[in-house]
Formats: sequence, C-alpha cells, structure tokens
Amino acid sequence: MSQKTIEYKNLPSNLRILGRTLFKSQTKSAIPRLQFTVEGFHFNQAHLQSYKRYCGFSHNEMPLPYLFVASQKAQLHLLTDEQFPLKTLGLIHTGIRFYRHKEIDTKANYNVTVSVGKVENKARGIEFELCVHFYKNSELVCGFDSHYFSITSSKRGNKPAKIADDFTAFHSLAHLNITEQSVRGYARVSGDYNPIHLHRLTAAPFGFKKPIAHGLYLLARCLVSLDISPKEVVASFKRPALLPIETELIQSNNQMLLLNMDRKALLNIEWVN
Repeated sequence: MSQKTIEYKNLPSNLRILGRTLFKSQTKSAIPRLQFTVEGFHFNQAHLQSYKRYCGFSHNEMPLPYLFVASQKAQLHLLTDEQFPLKTLGLIHTGIRFYRHKEIDTKANYNVTVSVGKVENKARGIEFELCVHFYKNSELVCGFDSHYFSITSSKRGNKPAKIADDFTAFHSLAHLNITEQSVRGYARVSGDYNPIHLHRLTAAPFGFKKPIAHGLYLLARCLVSLDISPKEVVASFKRPALLPIETELIQSNNQMLLLNMDRKALLNIEWVN
C-alpha cells in the first residue's frame, strides 16, 4: 500500500484541485491501494454553521453528511493523485455509509485518513470504495465509506436490484421541492461544483439533459425532515434527480425512501439511532 502524509494546511488550494479534476486523464491501470493521512485537520466553525443553516439542521450535533463536505478537498487530493487511474469527473456515486462511535468534538484537531478500500471489476466498469476515517488522539471517532462506479465499457451489465413498489408499510413524511437554484446554492455552501449539478449545458457532456441534484444534498434534506441525529446512516443513490423535481419522502421504521413523481426511488436511507 502506498502511504503518504500531509499537513492539513498544506493541502492544495481549491483552484489547484479544480484544475487537477478537470484535466485528469484516465488510464487502464489497476486501482492501487492508496492511503494518505491529513494531520492537524480541523472543522471550520463558520462553514459548519453556514452548512447547517442552508440545509436546515437545527440540532446541536454535527450532521453526519457534513463529514463528506468538510473532507472533500482531502478526498479529491487522493482521487486526482497521479497514481489513481480513473478520471474524477464522470464517477458515479452509488452509496455512502456514515458512522460515529462517540460525540464529535467540532473544535478538536483530528488526523484524517483517506484510503482506497474494496475494488471490484464489473461487466461495465469498476466499483471501488473510498474510506475516510477521523482520529482524535489515535482513537477512531467517526467516518464514512463512499462507493463509486466508473463506466469503462459499453457492455450491458446486470440491472441493480429493484426496490419493491409496494409502499403500504410506509407513511408519507414530507414533500420536497428541489430546484436548480437551491442546488446551485448547495454547491456554493458545500464547495461541490461538479458541472453535472450546475446547468443543463454543463451536464450535457455527461449524458444528462438537465442538471441533477447532489446526492448528499438530498440526503441532508431527508435527515432534516426526519429531525434525527443518528449514529449510523446508510444511503443508496438509486437514480439521478433531474432538476427541477418534486419528491415525496416516505418512512417505515428506520428506513426512508425519497420518491419521484413516478413513484420511483431516488434514494434509499436506513439508519441506527
């Protein structure tokens, strides 16, 4: 495994990361077991509060999806490393699992490890896991495991398992209207300016007729509607949410589904309190 260490203050600037993201080329090399540690990581208090206000979080605990937002630069630093063979733009985010083992001290310093986890070759491409762990005094406090898919072949693969259309065990929790303006606002507050989210013209080269909502924005809006602060959240992104879109959030016990107007699942969420 290739291991590197970098001080948090020495991470590349947003502009440099953006340039590396836009111009990164793709090779046919196997994905290596990369890992690097960001030492002296700390949460930006003003940014955290801006994120919570924009998404609507009102409880005192740090929202787990913010872990992804706060560590985004560190993730991109690995994904744009010269040893990583896949292009960053065009990666499909298929799911994510957040967890916290103890209360997250937002004012503490952490060592954050970013590493490539499981890698699996599929009929149409490569599926891989990106693991981000937050350590305080060598103790794992929280983290997340992201799952991505890169299409490398035009072959047709097996369709993902469908979620049953029988929603009789679910009750309606909320109706969420997601607009292009609200998604561009989330891009500003989160720093995620992936072109597929911004405008139909910038989404078109990636095969979308309209811009699509950030999966992590949809997840945040769903958690706000439920008004919980769980210890673990598992989210599966089932299909893109083309903007603008009206959705319905339904719940059964510790499971939520975000549906489009055709009653098809956009997002499946399960959690542990």
